[in-house]
Amino acid sequence: MADGFLYDEDVYLQNITTSSISTDMNRYYFGRNVLIGNDVTTQKSNGDVIFTNGTNATIEATNSVLIKNNTTIPVGCVFEIK
Repeated sequence: MADGFLYDEDVYLQNITTSSISTDMNRYYFGRNVLIGNDVTTQKSNGDVIFTNGTNATIEATNSVLIKNNTTIPVGCVFEIK
């Protein structure tokens, strides 16, 4: 958890591919709960989550991290959960 900071909203990673977000391959996701997968929320269209080779992803949650179906984390991707 970030020092002295409590984040009280959930973060949903659904229907994304890291390479389609921007050319910067560093990703930081922070929330109360971080939910990753094809069907973790009704707020977005269902779809796979793909962290492409070369992505450096840090997932930080004050409560929990859930990785569900259809999430791809390939060899060559740095993936850290705090």
